[in-house]
Amino acid sequence: MKLQGRKVAVFVEDLYENLELWYPVLRLREEGAEVVIVGPKADETYKSKEGYPAKADKSADEVSADEFDHPLEKSKINPLSFSSTTCLFITCLFSLPE
Repeated sequence: MKLQGRKVAVFVEDLYENLELWYPVLRLREEGAEVVIVGPKADETYKSKEGYPAKADKSADEVSADEFDHPLEKSKINPLSFSSTTCLFITCLFSLPE
């Protein structure tokens, strides 16, 4: 388990792409990471383009970028897909020193 003890944020909003959310979530969990699904509202269920549900664990405004390790690539995030609060959180996440 290469990512044991790591905490990773994965982002969700309505009309997400199934593979863009679930593949990283499942693989990161398999490697031992604690995965937190972050959306515009905590405990809200968001549906993919195909209608598959994903429940946000936390909202973007109740988490802090410094809570997370971030082995995600910036190129995997499409800022046009997210609300302004989520985009601000993503910006903070990737501005942290490595």
